[in-house]
Amino acid sequence: HHPPPPTPPLRQQMASSMWQAFQSPVNFEALFKFNDISPRVQSHLAAVYATLAGGVLVTTASAAAAVSMGVSGGGLLSFLATLGLLIWLGVQGDKENTAKRLAIYGAFTAMQGLMLADFAAVITYIDRSIPLTALLGTTAVFACFAAFALLSRRRSMLYLGGVLSSGLTILVLLGFLRSFFSFGVSSLELYGGLALFVGYVVFDTQLVVEKADAGSTDFVWHATTLYLDFINIAIRIAIVLARNKEDNDRRKARRDSAART
Repeated sequence: HHPPPPTPPLRQQMASSMWQAFQSPVNFEALFKFNDISPRVQSHLAAVYATLAGGVLVTTASAAAAVSMGVSGGGLLSFLATLGLLIWLGVQGDKENTAKRLAIYGAFTAMQGLMLADFAAVITYIDRSIPLTALLGTTAVFACFAAFALLSRRRSMLYLGGVLSSGLTILVLLGFLRSFFSFGVSSLELYGGLALFVGYVVFDTQLVVEKADAGSTDFVWHATTLYLDFINIAIRIAIVLARNKEDNDRRKARRDSAART
């Protein structure tokens, strides 16, 4: 028998909430301007997505190394270190020191991989193909919705901000309740969270464009916002795949049992 599919780490959701606190207010005067993306912003986006890809690779390598060595990284110290690195990256004043900011980002993404080691170990035990399938599926989903955001009219998706923030608050509250009352993750929480972070991909992509257009060159922080969206989507896709695998195994076991009788 397989262990039950894990639930989305509460600490991951808490980290996402802390990230939201660092977001700059949306300039609502910009909502009604619909200009094409300039070459300068396109260059900025290329740096953002390259940094995002690097962070995902570091997290994947960190989690895989921890699983192979049997290291458990889901403790309080790992959580505090990860959250501390995220806060440091958000408040670090020298935005022009790219090397330093990339180092902090790299440490943060490596710690995220360590935090997800236990989760990855259970998922791998259920089916070794799930981590790769979840990674590829998340990449496809992320790419599709990021492209949708870039091809949509400028600023047209920034109205989603309030709705998404409310949804994130509800998601975190459900996580707290689950930790106190020890009930399993519901389908509403799982699929609602998946839809929520897909929405954040669209919202954050357009927000990055607007910040870059306004003169912000902090591609490391912009990549961090998208990285957290990516990780939260990947976790939920992995859980969906694990649940489907266990459901299929149970149906197969019942069929085999019926055939023997």
